[in-house]
Amino acid sequence: MIRFQLRCGNRHEFEAWFPSNAGFEDQKARGLLSCAVCGDTSVDKAPMAPRIVRSTGSAPVTIDNTTGSVEKTRAPTAPAAPAAPSPEALRRGIEALHRVIEARFENVGRDFATEARAIHDGVKDPREIYGQATLDEVKDLAEDGIPVLPIPSMPPSDA
Repeated sequence: MIRFQLRCGNRHEFEAWFPSNAGFEDQKARGLLSCAVCGDTSVDKAPMAPRIVRSTGSAPVTIDNTTGSVEKTRAPTAPAAPAAPSPEALRRGIEALHRVIEARFENVGRDFATEARAIHDGVKDPREIYGQATLDEVKDLAEDGIPVLPIPSMPPSDA
């Protein structure tokens, strides 16, 4: 897995993990990337300082992409737990996710499990869908190798 710092057209920066650079490029080409803050789909990699380990026992170095300077990096430590986002930030993120899904996917309502299975089995043309499914339906789809991703519903705005 590789972590990239990403930036949308509105200059929001966020990070995301990909199986490889090719995985990032594939998702970008297919229009699957969007800003976690505003939902903008013009997403590119932001400049990052790479961390390089030169050999066993030597200290890692960090290269500053803007100045070209090389600095020794402190010994690796366990990553700190990320700060919990505020409830408002979570709400904005979920709202952005819903906007992207509603704009790009077809709502099949309560027929989600049936439609997903028909698409997977080649009975229906492939397309991006969303809808509702019971927990048992989601488990059955996943067990049969049918990709499914539950998304959080929107809590009431006064919650």
